[in-house]
Amino acid sequence: MAQAQFKYLFSPLKIGTMTVRNRIVSTPHHPLYDDERGLPGDRLINYWVSKAKGGIGLIGTQVYNIHPATGFFLPFRQPDFVARMKRAVDAVHKYDTRITIQLWHAGSEGTGGIGRSLWAPSPVPSPHSYDVPHQIDEREIKEAVHYYVEAAAKVREAGADGVELHGAHGYLPCEFLSPYSNRRTDEYGGSLENRMRFVVEIIDGMRATVGKDYTVGIRLSADEFVDGGLTLEEMKVVCRALERTGKLDYLSISAGNYRSLYTVIAPMYVPLGAFVYAAAAIKEVVDLPVFCIGRINDPVQAEKILSDG
Repeated sequence: MAQAQFKYLFSPLKIGTMTVRNRIVSTPHHPLYDDERGLPGDRLINYWVSKAKGGIGLIGTQVYNIHPATGFFLPFRQPDFVARMKRAVDAVHKYDTRITIQLWHAGSEGTGGIGRSLWAPSPVPSPHSYDVPHQIDEREIKEAVHYYVEAAAKVREAGADGVELHGAHGYLPCEFLSPYSNRRTDEYGGSLENRMRFVVEIIDGMRATVGKDYTVGIRLSADEFVDGGLTLEEMKVVCRALERTGKLDYLSISAGNYRSLYTVIAPMYVPLGAFVYAAAAIKEVVDLPVFCIGRINDPVQAEKILSDG
């Protein structure tokens, strides 16, 4: 009955080298169920498995920090990361659900590591701590790229179906993209091409490491809703350029940053499907699979979004 009523929602979709059994995705969010070292324990695995048992096609994990300047655990450098994550991946796979792992550097929206300042492309005050971050130099940019690449290799080793770069919500890659937070005058600032350079270098490095036969995606804010920040029209140009690299398999389209926080995790007063228009606008200019978010919590609503293209 459901298959007939929701023919789009329950149709499979090939995303890079993985095939997802339906169009239902649990986009990355943090339930705070990690253990004391930031690794998945029984509680978090059971949370993901419950989604898989319910029939969901794709699960995106919460953020996994890749760098000391973000101020959280470094799970990828834990000696048992691969074994612990493989246990979670295998548990989800038992129910024919795919799972991707999200790589994250918080930039100025972190808490800072021990003895380390917040990192950002420019010394624009943090939107929540109001601390002025350290403007990273080219050596530190290369260091950050190295950490992303190292983490991507561990994701593939753990057996996850794909790796996702968190480039949304004002985190470090988004800060480089945004003219609000990127005031640099070197090759990483100014023009859109220069502001994209950091993100492209991360994608290039991850793809070279995981190979052509692995799924790589990125999460982006289609609009920051901040004066002087990224707009939908500029992000359409960004997404076209990222697709042309030939190194991405999907775009996960979100919205906002910590200066427009209600758009990042939309509360119940935000209309249903409030940001579908942004994903639709991106989909008009790319051929890659596009994920959309924003209070899509009813199958009839989801089916209509898909049937409308």
